[in-house]
Amino acid sequence: ELPWELIKLYYSAFYAGQTIIRLLGEGCSFLDGRHISRIDAFGKATGKTPGFRVDAGLYRCAIDVSATKLTCIRLPGGTHESFWGVFGDRIQAATESILRGPLVPTDAQAVFGQMEACIRLVRRNGSYRWLSTLRNDLQYRHQHDVWFPSSIGKRDLGTLSRLAFQWKSDPMS
Repeated sequence: ELPWELIKLYYSAFYAGQTIIRLLGEGCSFLDGRHISRIDAFGKATGKTPGFRVDAGLYRCAIDVSATKLTCIRLPGGTHESFWGVFGDRIQAATESILRGPLVPTDAQAVFGQMEACIRLVRRNGSYRWLSTLRNDLQYRHQHDVWFPSSIGKRDLGTLSRLAFQWKSDPMS
């Protein structure tokens, strides 16, 4: 059914984005009360309790280049919206560093071009957060008229279905 295919498409992008930023040394993790209790217990057991309060919420976590320090900063706003902001920051930084990296110039330019195309696609409507907004509109507000009973014409429904099923195709084409 089209609505669920669209929701699955969103979550495929969301978890792929999570994987990409983790490969680049960052991540977004939601810490709830249980996580915080375990962190607190570990701190007490090692004698390294933080001098600040850790609250539940989504955290942007990054490991330093020597892999000896983990920094976590609590993010404001909704989990998905905040994640897409982090994704945008991280993918933009990675793209900018490509031309200064170890690749030969022609390869660097080709990779840079693909990354720029990805950024343009994911940053539609001026923000990376539009994906989360669209998911919320589809899943929770039942907008865009894709849920039964839908008034989308059969031809348009077929087109949307074909587009939604293309998520399995090569992303570079």
